[in-house]
Amino acid sequence: MSTHSVLTFRTRALAPTLTGPRVSVTLQRAMASRSGYLESVRALAMQLRSRWFDGTPGHAALAISSVDPGDGRSLLTAALAVEFARAGRQTLVIDADLRRPAQQSLFNLPARRGLGQVLAGLDDAAECLPVLGVPRLSVLTAGAEPPEPQECFGGVRLLRLMDELALSHDVILVDTPAAQLAPEAPLIAQAARGALLLARSGRTRSSDLQGLARLLQQGGVELLGSTLNDVA
Repeated sequence: MSTHSVLTFRTRALAPTLTGPRVSVTLQRAMASRSGYLESVRALAMQLRSRWFDGTPGHAALAISSVDPGDGRSLLTAALAVEFARAGRQTLVIDADLRRPAQQSLFNLPARRGLGQVLAGLDDAAECLPVLGVPRLSVLTAGAEPPEPQECFGGVRLLRLMDELALSHDVILVDTPAAQLAPEAPLIAQAARGALLLARSGRTRSSDLQGLARLLQQGGVELLGSTLNDVA
């Protein structure tokens, strides 16, 4: 695509389940020491460290965005977060998909009021839950789905929350909803200021991905590139 660069990342088949942190079986498999997926995640994390998470002001948060549901966006967000935390970075995952949240399940976290309640003004402070077995990693879950999810992302509340959380975290990865289903997806990426686009091999249409890239760039989002999820 001419609008942005392409990062060299393709996921591969997952290895058998190994003993790991107290997270879901799906995430344990992805982060197993012999997993081809883990090798790809590590390569991508290395590129992101040099191109975004380099200490530059305004580069603490990154949205992981895609066009369609089922693209593997939530798993990639979680796996990258584990890798950054293992590398010594104070890392936070924000589940901003209020319709179809996945991070609470991936990390086996208890039900709490989450991002939706903070943005709706029902909670004054975000409760970032630590992940057992993974030091330096915490998650702000989506919480209960509000009646009108898109209305939670209007105004500057999310941007201010990102800036506040950036004071205590080196890396903030934002799991966004599929842009095809959620009109608020570009607003979430704008609050993060940067985005990585995820495409699904054999599924994501190039024209749709280019359209999402243009939409994000028009909103002032800095695109780091696109990455291809090739999990069979």
